[in-house]
Amino acid sequence: MGNLIFLVGALVLSVVGSVWLWLRNRPPTSVMSSIDGFRQEMSALAGERPSPTTGPSPRRPRPADRAQPHRGASDPADEQED
Repeated sequence: MGNLIFLVGALVLSVVGSVWLWLRNRPPTSVMSSIDGFRQEMSALAGERPSPTTGPSPRRPRPADRAQPHRGASDPADEQED
C-alpha cells in the first residue's frame, strides 16, 4: 500500500509541475504583446544602432597609465643588449 501512495504522490507532483511550467512558458495572448512583438521584429529588420550616448563610455586612462608606457614581457628593446 505504501508503494501505491508513493506512486500517486509522484504522479500528482509531476502533473502539477507540468501544468505550472506550461502556464508559465505559454506564449502571451494579449493585444499589446502582439504589437510589441511586431515592433521588435521591425526594429531588428531596420538595423537601428544604439546612439553613442546610450552605450558604455570609453575607458579613459588613469594618470598612472599615462606616466608609464606599458611594456610586454617580450619587448624586443629589452632583449637586445650587446
